[in-house]
Amino acid sequence: MDLPEASGEFYARVDVVPTETHEMGKFDVKKAVQAAAVMLKHSPGLQMPYLRLLKLLYIAERESLREVMRPVLGGKMVAMRQGPLHSEVYDLIKKPCEPWVNHIRLDEYDLELVSDPSDSELCDYEVELLSKIAEMYKGFTEWQLVDLTHSFEEWIKTYPNINARTSHRIHFVDILDAVGLQDQKQAIVKEMSCETEEDQSFRNTHAITCT
Repeated sequence: MDLPEASGEFYARVDVVPTETHEMGKFDVKKAVQAAAVMLKHSPGLQMPYLRLLKLLYIAERESLREVMRPVLGGKMVAMRQGPLHSEVYDLIKKPCEPWVNHIRLDEYDLELVSDPSDSELCDYEVELLSKIAEMYKGFTEWQLVDLTHSFEEWIKTYPNINARTSHRIHFVDILDAVGLQDQKQAIVKEMSCETEEDQSFRNTHAITCT
């Protein structure tokens, strides 16, 4: 089931174009559920608009790269009319599956935390960062957060026509450039590429499949 339109706006389908500089490591579904839960715990009634969550998670990911040169969730980032976001988190909201569906429910425009997934997959820094971002932007509406993310250099570069109703993959290196990591970006991309290859090798050796 597609997400309901928000104030006449909508998110377009993400077209996948594999490029090694697009992704920032392997997306971690369990961490995504737990990260979303941390954000929701800072919101009244354990609820918030799905658009707001998408913006906050992207801001947190960006800040983690700036501070420690590592992503929290990893995966694919896309630029859309309403700003940048995690492609895989958006997919979980559109078509919830385990473990997301066990803990987070979509009701019209709002997401609700219905059970605590714990934060066992998150390190202390990640929990603190997510909590800090949630509190820092507590007074912002989701549309103010959209406006904020429209000022991010990587979104401006990737989505030059704000009137377009489409989506474009954001290059990981463009995010690194935007947060001031121009000099370190090649080393960061190489390191994360090696980690992704090692993870896939482990999964192939132990016959682990991802759904």
